[in-house]
Amino acid sequence: MRHLLALLVLLSIAPGCERDFPAPEPAVQVTGLSVFEGFLDDRVVIQGQNFAPGLGDNLVTFGTALAAVEEVSPGEIAVRVPELEIGAEVYVAISTPTGQGSSEQPFRYLGPGHPLDEWRSRLIRLETALATNGPSSPDPPPGRPAPRPGSAPRACRPPRRRSGPRESLPRPAGRSSR
Repeated sequence: MRHLLALLVLLSIAPGCERDFPAPEPAVQVTGLSVFEGFLDDRVVIQGQNFAPGLGDNLVTFGTALAAVEEVSPGEIAVRVPELEIGAEVYVAISTPTGQGSSEQPFRYLGPGHPLDEWRSRLIRLETALATNGPSSPDPPPGRPAPRPGSAPRACRPPRRRSGPRESLPRPAGRSSR
């Protein structure tokens, strides 16, 4: 009887211990990347679900290197590729206050600079100079005189004709003159 009384007391208390906990947040999922290889500072768009709405709430890493988050939308996060070891293949991971997820395929780091970066910067400087100064030539290098206004560059002018007698050079033996 004593055990039965203890059991009834225990059963009457147990339902009161239940608490209403909120449903857990859905897990962060990475469903894809816009590119799976790239150079330093290339833009990569990460597709997925359940990202945090704020820029600072999404921590994106390429392996162990932290990436700069530029934009966040409900299904995408745009980031810049951080510096890694050349040729490294790493997974892209996202951590939010509610969870974390990572890419299924690795990202391959190609290096610190794109081969065309130097040419792009030269082209931008040229376009800027043309927009600012017009199609005139840049300042001459030190020690070289500036061209006269209206004169063509040296490469475009016809060669000068010498006046006076031409010195003839001796001809090699065995060749006839025409």
